[in-house]
Amino acid sequence: MSSIILESKQDIQETKEFAAKDSKAFAQYQLQNVRCAGCVRSIENALKELSGVENAEVNLALSNCRVEYDSDRLSNNEIQNLLSQKGYSPQRLQSSNFSSLSFPDSSQESCNWKWALVGTLPLLVLAMGPMVNLQLPAFLDPSESPTAYVLAQWMLILPILWAGWDFYRNGFRSLLGGNPDMDTLVALGTGSALLWSFVSFTSILQGTSLSDAPLYLETAGVIITMILIGRYLEGKSRNKATIAIRELWLLQPSKAWLVQGEIEREVQSEILVKGDLIRLRPGDRVPADGLVKDGYSSLDESMMTGESFPIEKSIGDFIQAGTINQQGTLLVEVQKVGPDTALQQIIQNVIGAQNDKIPIARLVDQFSGHFVKFVLLIALLTCGTWYSLGASWPQILEHSIAVLVIACPCALGLATPVAILVATTTGARNGVLMRNASSLEWAAKAKIIALDKTGTLTYGKPQLHKMQTAPNITESEVLTLAASVENSSEHPLAQAIINAAKQRSLVLLKAEEFLAISGLSVQAKVQNQLIQLGSEKWLKESGLNVPENIKIPDQASTLVHVVRDGCWIGLLECQDELRTESKSFVKFAKRQGREIAILSGDRSKAVHSTALKLGVTNWEAGLSPLEKATKIQQWQDQKQLVLFVGDGMNDALSLTNADVGVTLRSGTGLALETSDAVLMKNDLRHLAGLLLLSRETIKNIKQNLFWAFGYNIFSIPLAAGAFSAWGINLNPEWAALAMALSSISVVSNAQRLKSFKIPKID
Repeated sequence: MSSIILESKQDIQETKEFAAKDSKAFAQYQLQNVRCAGCVRSIENALKELSGVENAEVNLALSNCRVEYDSDRLSNNEIQNLLSQKGYSPQRLQSSNFSSLSFPDSSQESCNWKWALVGTLPLLVLAMGPMVNLQLPAFLDPSESPTAYVLAQWMLILPILWAGWDFYRNGFRSLLGGNPDMDTLVALGTGSALLWSFVSFTSILQGTSLSDAPLYLETAGVIITMILIGRYLEGKSRNKATIAIRELWLLQPSKAWLVQGEIEREVQSEILVKGDLIRLRPGDRVPADGLVKDGYSSLDESMMTGESFPIEKSIGDFIQAGTINQQGTLLVEVQKVGPDTALQQIIQNVIGAQNDKIPIARLVDQFSGHFVKFVLLIALLTCGTWYSLGASWPQILEHSIAVLVIACPCALGLATPVAILVATTTGARNGVLMRNASSLEWAAKAKIIALDKTGTLTYGKPQLHKMQTAPNITESEVLTLAASVENSSEHPLAQAIINAAKQRSLVLLKAEEFLAISGLSVQAKVQNQLIQLGSEKWLKESGLNVPENIKIPDQASTLVHVVRDGCWIGLLECQDELRTESKSFVKFAKRQGREIAILSGDRSKAVHSTALKLGVTNWEAGLSPLEKATKIQQWQDQKQLVLFVGDGMNDALSLTNADVGVTLRSGTGLALETSDAVLMKNDLRHLAGLLLLSRETIKNIKQNLFWAFGYNIFSIPLAAGAFSAWGINLNPEWAALAMALSSISVVSNAQRLKSFKIPKID
């Protein structure tokens, strides 16, 4: 993440307003025929050459791409025209409506391999029959009717070529465009076999015997069929990886019961608007975010938060789209619909994370982009080497074709994105929402876990414990003034003060000219009096004094001083309860070899007390938002990767500055916007899940890359005939099978991440 520290909330707002006025635009497209890492690099290079394109990212696992461009210099139509010319049939995805999202379709591959198999089986019988003394009909007997025998093979290869025509169309198009890909390797390998067979056929027509003019039609047929079957199986495996995204999208019900007066009618959920009343019956899935206006029930929120137990809901409670009403009937007022619901935000973040490449993936892409050219060079060297050794042309051809078809850029290209896809969707299903993929790698490597105290290590629901006031004012007056000011604040302490005022049935006054100095104080004018509330640090910096008879408590309370027109009038002592899982989380993180630090704006005694209870030795108190972010920067200057966890507006700077910023779902809007990951349940066990998932994901990616690189390093020399001296050879047909299985193995390994669950750390 960027190390630039924004000075204030105003700076952040100005940055957002500037971005809104900018001409920068984003577009996402679903693509067809994206087969391998070569395709990915070809598309990205072509898009980046367009004037106006600032960045382009292609995801092989989902077959889609995201383009960042200048709308003043380039139009969406121009981008789509380029992709169409390249043969990728783009379909633009609307970010506000993920029903337009499509997934890799294996139906065409299924049709293709079946057609190829129809030709391949009899072709094998015809070509291999004489070798195993299989009696063929007289009109197809190679010794009696060689011309008919060869023509029959050419007839049988036609449905195979039809099924695999995309190899030749896309492969040669990529080759002529200077970006050869996997299809190019298949087209050149099988094309060589077909060309040799055609030359042999012309010789046979001129009287040459079959033994002197060997055919390789069955080789070409088997290679095409095996690769088509492998591509179909790979597509099925990739589809399994997208199931979690499908499941998220299917959480949105298409129908809802709209209540209008005494009438209830079933309508399409997409027509709901804010303020509508809807009825939820037992078993109904919630169609929109809303507030319960009447009724009592329990909801299954497992797909949204990972919480396995039903959550009770009654009047005034907020419910989310996609959750399931288990029992009881609820009347709900719609608050958010469509893309504004929490469910659609989750889907949008999960999809967006797929087009963010982690650093290791960028390195792999750079290598894979040149991999096919490297294989072509190896095939030429294989041909030249065997020719110089005096090998026969059939032997030379077999080794060269084997090199072309055994190389597998697909395994390299899929190693990272398919693991990211499974990890992010599995995380979302367990209540851990990753907003970008690169955060997974940084979270796995983060050495320091820095946490805010209030609302993160504690429940963030402090209660007013005690009050002290100046002699000339009552507790009720101080509390009324304080609550009136805090009514405009989002800080957890504000809610504690407001709740205390409500419990005493105090009437809040109108506050004007509200101003928050993040992490230090808030102020507003109440009845033409300037009322200020702030910390001990703010009080000292302001030069204000506390009356001598006021005792500053020693216990771990959070103190809020109240000042009226420059004079101290009261002290509010608030206490917050430590989360039950906080201590367990600290132990878990330490077992992982991480260092825990507490960065808090609270008073020293309160932070020290919390640190002692948790066994944390690295803590700092009384920090302003800028000081928190500066501390994080100091760690980064020492080459330490930092993951910061916070939930308030005053944490936004630290969330932005950290390598990974994590927010609890209860966090404020600004904190949520600036974070890299969101814990959908306010539970530090989900943070432990994030740390564990990140390491498991990077481990899985390394396994995939080890296999993909290892496979190619071993198989290419084997196919080239490097072990022929020991009688070890690999014919092209087996090479094609090995290539198909290599991609399937990478995708299957990534599927293991789907079994991830939030760990028990107690």
